[in-house]
Amino acid sequence: VLILDDYHLITAQPIHQSVTYLVDHLPHRLHLVMATRADPPLPLARLRTRGHLTEIRAADLRFTSEETTAFLTRTLGLHLSGEDIAALEARTEGWIAGLQLAALSMQGRKDISAFLKAFTGSQRYIIDYLTEEVLARQPEPVQTFLLQTAILERLQGSLCEAVIGEHGGEASGQAMLEQVEQANLFLTPLDDERLWYRYHQLFAEALRHRLQRKDPTLVPELHRRASAWYEQQGLTHDAVHHALAATDFAQAARLIEQAFNSLVRRGEIATLQRWVAALPDELVRSNIEIAVLQGWLLFVSGKNDAAELHLQDIERTFGINPVADEHSEQQTMPSGAFSQAEIRGRIAAIRASIAVTQRDLPRTITLSRLALEYLPKESMARAYVAWYLGKAHWLSGAMGAASMALAEASHVSWEVNHLYAVFLVTHDLAHLQILQGHLHQA
Repeated sequence: VLILDDYHLITAQPIHQSVTYLVDHLPHRLHLVMATRADPPLPLARLRTRGHLTEIRAADLRFTSEETTAFLTRTLGLHLSGEDIAALEARTEGWIAGLQLAALSMQGRKDISAFLKAFTGSQRYIIDYLTEEVLARQPEPVQTFLLQTAILERLQGSLCEAVIGEHGGEASGQAMLEQVEQANLFLTPLDDERLWYRYHQLFAEALRHRLQRKDPTLVPELHRRASAWYEQQGLTHDAVHHALAATDFAQAARLIEQAFNSLVRRGEIATLQRWVAALPDELVRSNIEIAVLQGWLLFVSGKNDAAELHLQDIERTFGINPVADEHSEQQTMPSGAFSQAEIRGRIAAIRASIAVTQRDLPRTITLSRLALEYLPKESMARAYVAWYLGKAHWLSGAMGAASMALAEASHVSWEVNHLYAVFLVTHDLAHLQILQGHLHQA
């Protein structure tokens, strides 16, 4: 057996050529063992195809749950709960050096569980190791690429180019990703085509910590570039995430406005709540679209009183005539983006939602009719208020009016392509027809 250790330190091409010749002419009884941090420039594909290559890669070296437990308890003498061990394994992803560094950090600590919850790549031992043993050994272009793309949760060639501002050539996003993967720099492919990657979470956190200390003013700009790229690709969730991370709240608000209808159709209310909660109060109060959205989110959160106070604040701030008033001449909103009639319709729809949950049936009927009158035909809110109208008539005992209102609600729900509302309306309409004895229609 011939063992070549730390082969990644060899850069002379004549040596690589000599080793290639050796590999191609190895005696049958001689085995070559090569330990290296990066793939060597040898004909690995040819050797792999011929069955002459056995590879032990990073994935093979990662500890399993059982190995992690044995390493921490028997080798390091730590006595951790199963939950703590699982948490540490998840954070380190089986990385042995990471487990060792975490164990060093735990020495002398009483509340191990609290430490593990807060354990990140910015921890001192992790930072020192990754900086000295990994980052500092890379060429300057690779260091720059790693630091600037660490803000991304997933990496892809053109996305990396958009973030770092490099396009094409040897420094292109895809070329750099392939170089980083070949160097085994904590990069994991997420698909078989090797289009999408991610960094090891501790490595990414360490890089972000280093970037924040080295060039804090660049971080928001990198997030803005990522947000713009994701918006161009139609990936709204990621676009909003990076806009918020860049504290570009105007961009985030615009994206939230655009995504509202599709998110509601998919039932992603919690996502909307989390996004709007991240916006500054002054922006929410000054942006009519976001302000109305916040009123609706307060309602769906069960905060009816807060929702009503918020709607009153909207009416005062933007000069909206209260929806209970008689019709007045239509005005243009100060932003110029929405008519007063549409805003009044949306406010009426939210108040109708509150009224129906409070079993205030006359108010539900009045507000639902107002909303249907004010809202444009393409508004998704029409599906809900049409359903409220039918439900309020039903609960009031007006079965005939309820049947007609629910039939119209079904038509409206299909018209605005709100399938969840279609389901709700169809359920109630079928139930009502059963009660009326119209079993065939039901």
